[in-house]
Amino acid sequence: EFLSIDKMSWLLGILDGDGLVEKDHRIGIVNQDTNLVKDFIETCKETFGLDYKDFSAEVVWNTNIDLSKEIPIEKLKFNTPANSSYKSNKPIIRVIVNSKILYSVMQNFRNFMENEINNDAVKFALYVRGLMDSDGSFARKNIYLTQKLCNRNMIRMSIVKKILNELKISNMLYIYLNNSKENLVKYNNFIGFNSTSKRKKLSALLS
Repeated sequence: EFLSIDKMSWLLGILDGDGLVEKDHRIGIVNQDTNLVKDFIETCKETFGLDYKDFSAEVVWNTNIDLSKEIPIEKLKFNTPANSSYKSNKPIIRVIVNSKILYSVMQNFRNFMENEINNDAVKFALYVRGLMDSDGSFARKNIYLTQKLCNRNMIRMSIVKKILNELKISNMLYIYLNNSKENLVKYNNFIGFNSTSKRKKLSALLS
């Protein structure tokens, strides 16, 4: 099939987390995980037949390290903060793509998912991965979605709860996975992470 439900679910999840969806058909993400940004770019390219020239990116960082090999986009700008308030040892990467097709299809896919979620929630499991890749956090032996995201859109949270419930992954307020090893194993098997750093943290919890 032309459109993969897994890829579309992940894209929608990451857009709902760290995404930028603007009225002029501009869609993108802001994230500090370089590999995750690359995954977003490559997934958009593969799914919608886009090219690197269709993307633009801005990197905010307090070093002069060249990321052009990591993010092969011609329209790549670097912005070094003028003051010392920026203390992160990771870049903030903002990637935008201007595509009417992508914009329209993502809106239609959201409607499709919301209509179908009661019939078969599991097939949209990677929506949770996208959200967790962008806005998921670790606290001791727990994984949870940030409270800010949970408070922002109750419809999205109800979708996440339906997916987790159908997978029999216990969840609490704020989509908080308790420290049950069974929960973490199920999450790893059915949802997982694209984010390299979060994948390593989950692996450490399971070891």
